[in-house]
Amino acid sequence: MPIHAVIFDIGGVLTYTVDCSRHKKWEDYLGLQGGRLFDIVDKTGMAHAARLGQVSVEEIWQRVQTFYRLDDEQMQELEQDFWSGGAFNRQLANFLSSLRPRYKTALLSNAWQGARARVSQDFRLNEIVDLMLFSAEEGLAKPDPRFYQLALSRLEVQAEETVFLDDKSENVDAARVLGMRGVRYETNEQAMAEIEACFISRRV
Repeated sequence: MPIHAVIFDIGGVLTYTVDCSRHKKWEDYLGLQGGRLFDIVDKTGMAHAARLGQVSVEEIWQRVQTFYRLDDEQMQELEQDFWSGGAFNRQLANFLSSLRPRYKTALLSNAWQGARARVSQDFRLNEIVDLMLFSAEEGLAKPDPRFYQLALSRLEVQAEETVFLDDKSENVDAARVLGMRGVRYETNEQAMAEIEACFISRRV
């Protein structure tokens, strides 16, 4: 069966952190392991609810502030630093954009409320794909198979006709269980080569 659609993750694939200096400052202050600033939300017990859109961004930060006993000035600085150091993977984004209109394309992301506006404004990701799905908007999150099936339904394709790219093994494994061609992102060159190989293998 030929490939008709390609689905990409966003965080860790199309966007990634390149400058961790402002993160490290808070990791040291809050007693977190290096590279684990995002654990501040996990420790409050809000991470799952945030991904599913069950709490607002404001509620998340209020819980973080209470949990870590931060004053208003510290909280404002932490929130700014939390999103700092990010970069856009332009090479991979250009590759994804180039697949249209030969293939239907989509983004499938575990993200808080407001993510659609942020990635559209900052990186214009809405302009390079046919469809964007965010966990907080749908009330579903990877690796829940229903989230993948929702993307397939809206793209009007079968799992066997689809390539899925993500940086997390558990998310790739879940896609493969459904019958999709799962590729785990490691580098741009590796990811693009494996995706191109999927196109060729499904033609023969």
